[in-house]
Amino acid sequence: MSDNGLVRQFVLLVLLAGCDRFLGFKDVTNGDAHVDLGGLVAYYPMDDLRPDLATCAPDQTGHHDGMCFPSAPALVPGKHGSAYAFDGSTAIAVAGAPDLDGTAGLTVAAWIALDSPAANADCPVNRVLGTADDDAWQICVLTSGMYYKVFDGSVQQTLALTLGTWHHVALSWSPTTMKGWLDGTQVGSHLSGLMFDNQPMVFGADIDRGAATAAFHGRIDEVRIYDRELAIDEIQALATP
Repeated sequence: MSDNGLVRQFVLLVLLAGCDRFLGFKDVTNGDAHVDLGGLVAYYPMDDLRPDLATCAPDQTGHHDGMCFPSAPALVPGKHGSAYAFDGSTAIAVAGAPDLDGTAGLTVAAWIALDSPAANADCPVNRVLGTADDDAWQICVLTSGMYYKVFDGSVQQTLALTLGTWHHVALSWSPTTMKGWLDGTQVGSHLSGLMFDNQPMVFGADIDRGAATAAFHGRIDEVRIYDRELAIDEIQALATP
């Protein structure tokens, strides 16, 4: 190969490495598991907090930073690196955007650790819908297990979480069916449509009728949003400790 050919090849590799988020590529490291998944549209490692409350929770893709309200959560040791600790008095809102809608498919994944028993429904991750008390999707911890919802379908799992222990939770949706996941295992499915508007995605609580509710008391780490339904082996890779 000529020197010019080597230069062109090197430049191409550099461009690809620098533009992975535009091409839909993303390398994710979970402990010893290396996960290369496409379709990642927002990723919150929760390893740091910015001083500006309006952009306090950085999105590693660079597009959807979160706003802390009314104050920032605490930064504590996490499942991988650091995590955000929520005590029921704070939450994070991410403005709604078309690329977060996942109208052709959706996966929401996160590590959570419950620090006190759920009062009723404590919801670590949600996407609000409308101005009343509906949600496009949400994952909640119940007193008796987990609750997963996508618009008009829901799944409830009746195994209570162990306090203080990290668990991987995920919700996936194809154009007809939603699935709930706990620690890499599918815990149920339901026929479901999906609807979005311009309402925010919220971490650490839900928002009903303009007010925070269903506050989560615990730690959240490694929140990922994909614009496609991940396969079982991909969700299991994300759930690898």
